[in-house]
Amino acid sequence: MNNKGFTLIELIGVIVLIAIVGIVASLSIGNYTSYGFSTINDQLDKQLVLSAKMYYTDNKVELRKLGNKIISYETLKSSGYITNDMVDYDGNSCDKSYVVVYMEDNKYKYAGCIICDNGYVNLVNKMCNK
Repeated sequence: MNNKGFTLIELIGVIVLIAIVGIVASLSIGNYTSYGFSTINDQLDKQLVLSAKMYYTDNKVELRKLGNKIISYETLKSSGYITNDMVDYDGNSCDKSYVVVYMEDNKYKYAGCIICDNGYVNLVNKMCNK
């Protein structure tokens, strides 16, 4: 007897193999997507801090006053140090963001504090919580 086709065991094996490949692929795609969101938020933080550094370079008298300084995104934008709208990976506004400038080891340090309308908050630096 010459039977052509696959046995049930072979079909189940192929289905299991396809399922494993699908799971691995979906996990990899999820990791890349998450990494992309994180990268965008890191760039927002860098843009905010760099703009604050330029602002205080041009306004040294203001920085010499005692105490921690907080400069908002709105101040940086209205002064021309940031020219674009600050939005997260999903297009939500992050216009409530600010930078805290403080002294540590006789050096000025800058802590970017990102706050977006979608609820994303990056207050990792201890100075953002003050």
